[in-house]
Amino acid sequence: MQFIKYPSLTNHYIARKQSFINFDDDYVSTEKIHGSNVSIIVDNENNIEIAKRTSFLTEEERIQRPWNTLAQFATEQKELIVSWTDSVRNLANKYGTIKQIVFYGELYGSSVQKMQYQEAIDKVRSIRFFDIHIIFEDEQRLALSQDNMTSILGEDYTVPVLRQGKLSDLILDATELQSKLGDCGAEGQVYKPKNDYFFKPDDYGNPLSSCQA
Repeated sequence: MQFIKYPSLTNHYIARKQSFINFDDDYVSTEKIHGSNVSIIVDNENNIEIAKRTSFLTEEERIQRPWNTLAQFATEQKELIVSWTDSVRNLANKYGTIKQIVFYGELYGSSVQKMQYQEAIDKVRSIRFFDIHIIFEDEQRLALSQDNMTSILGEDYTVPVLRQGKLSDLILDATELQSKLGDCGAEGQVYKPKNDYFFKPDDYGNPLSSCQA
């Protein structure tokens, strides 16, 4: 099992200067949740690992707040995670031999960050996923579209969609929007291509495929 840190997002002001980005392409704007980045990694034998932004969780971290919520989810919802993984495989097998699948998400709510999400008010924590990456044996990486991700995980487990349209229109009208998770403004917006896409080799360190406002 390989830990793969989520690639850094690029500020959209920088992205606008890149000549290889087509601003006429269709993008989706999703809510940037103010929480802690987490991931669930599944290999070809359906072994499951869990991680924070920088590394796999240690045994000690698994029993500490807020990480214990992720550890509990991975244990209690193992069948659900495997079901998600099988659905991802069905979509991606045509592209090559899969090495592992990574579900990237945000852990938020009570004792995570001070945002007035409903979970914080209810003193609970939740996880919503913002990306699913498929890592192939030849090191290609495929990111699923928001539609495909939501069709697999369901709306309750995915980050809310705020807007859709051409990337140029989304960036030019990057106004502050209301959060769909509580009585507060959205912490930010993340733009990602509307369709499934492959990362280029130089995208791993600082991808411009996704950007934030």
